[in-house]
Amino acid sequence: MSDQRSEWISKRAYALWEEAGRPVGHDEEHWLKAVAERELMERTQASVDGQEVLARKRARALVNTVAPARVLLVDEVVAHRHRTMVALARAGIDAAEAGNADQALVLLKKNRFDTVITDMSMPGHVNGLGLASCVRSLWPRTKVIIVSGLAKVRKVDLGPGVSFLARPIPDARLIAAVHGSTKRR
Repeated sequence: MSDQRSEWISKRAYALWEEAGRPVGHDEEHWLKAVAERELMERTQASVDGQEVLARKRARALVNTVAPARVLLVDEVVAHRHRTMVALARAGIDAAEAGNADQALVLLKKNRFDTVITDMSMPGHVNGLGLASCVRSLWPRTKVIIVSGLAKVRKVDLGPGVSFLARPIPDARLIAAVHGSTKRR
């Protein structure tokens, strides 16, 4: 056993003994626990001071300080809305839903959304492209993601702040698109 390893185990065993209230006759128990901790640290290649764990915690805390994305999902197909709402909720994204463009506009007037996800074809007189155009003109900071399993849209037809995803969309891709469109401005 190296001197550095032995010293670490001794210090840890002493700390465990102190934490336990300095009981008499339990030295071997604390020593074995310290050895087990050291072996685990060596197997997992953790640093002695745990800096990599602290760095991960700091990174998670930073991510958690950013306000969660607010998304409005617009789709007339209830099954599509439900599936997408579940995926957004699992990703920690706050979302509201509407069945058509008229309902979406009512919600947009009363609430702030970072992103609108809209189906291309919807009942009524406004489709996904029309809703995207309206959103971008009235709420220019709100990004729009148009989705469709039937239509294809060229990037040049979308305009700034609007993107397109073809169905079926893997949850991870949708979530990445939402996070990409909701970078804090």
